[in-house]
Amino acid sequence: MPVPLADALFQTTPQRDLNRPLSIVWNHRWEYDKAPERFFAALQLLQARGLDFRLHLLGQRFRQVPPVFDAMQARFATQALHWGPIEAHGDYLNTLRHSDVVVSSALHDFQGIAVLEATVCGCIPVVPDRLAYRELFPAHCRYASHPDDAPAEAVALADHLSAVTTQRAPNLSDLSWNTLRSRYQALLQQAICDH
Repeated sequence: MPVPLADALFQTTPQRDLNRPLSIVWNHRWEYDKAPERFFAALQLLQARGLDFRLHLLGQRFRQVPPVFDAMQARFATQALHWGPIEAHGDYLNTLRHSDVVVSSALHDFQGIAVLEATVCGCIPVVPDRLAYRELFPAHCRYASHPDDAPAEAVALADHLSAVTTQRAPNLSDLSWNTLRSRYQALLQQAICDH
């Protein structure tokens, strides 16, 4: 059973303005298992190719932050619209609703709630072809997975981001609490009856 998404997330989202730079969100814990160095390498490739983009690097920080985040901040200071967690939930959702793409480079993820929330808010997911993402997103949202070859994966991610501009976010209404409530109620009722 998937973790349900709050019904309040499912609102109308603004249409993407194709005349402005691509707005990219990375909204994960700032830890090694989210493979931020692969994302950094992909952004460097995009910059070298001349793609105009803006960056929201969001997510929870911990005491031990991988050094790649400092390098990323220095390299993309002019592209960065936000750096670090957004405390007010409404402001966070507003940032997602006004962004174009949400990226995952994760090597470890159970369901990818952060990516799912951003997708419901209108971001096009760009995720590796592994983990739970295969069950959650269509093939056109997934880039080639190379878990043992970070440079190859960075190229695949950059290629996918370069081509994503005409896509739309997939419909995830089947993951809403409103849709999943009856399944959860049935499972809980069965568990109570079994004991």
